[in-house]
Amino acid sequence: MDLAAFRPHEVTRRGEVLLLRESRLDLSRGLLHKRWTFVAPDGRRVERPSTIRLYTPDRLAALVEGAGFTGARVLGGVDGRPIALDSPRCIVVARRPEAAP
Repeated sequence: MDLAAFRPHEVTRRGEVLLLRESRLDLSRGLLHKRWTFVAPDGRRVERPSTIRLYTPDRLAALVEGAGFTGARVLGGVDGRPIALDSPRCIVVARRPEAAP
């Protein structure tokens, strides 16, 4: 998710159905809450909430190291660029644990 381009409200049309999406970030809990409203051509509305978990780059690195990997580094692309708000990817590179003899 590109936080720099985050838009809390979006309206799109899918055929004859109007789709309204309202999004709210809860960064302290690492959640993205969304309310989807579908409006039919006859005016009927259906609303559906959804919540997805967000993982910040430092949290991903901590999870990787918590699984036993070492030296976790976070990159913003396959070219090794540093992570930034507008990075196309979040890549965690780490060394796997040494095998026990």
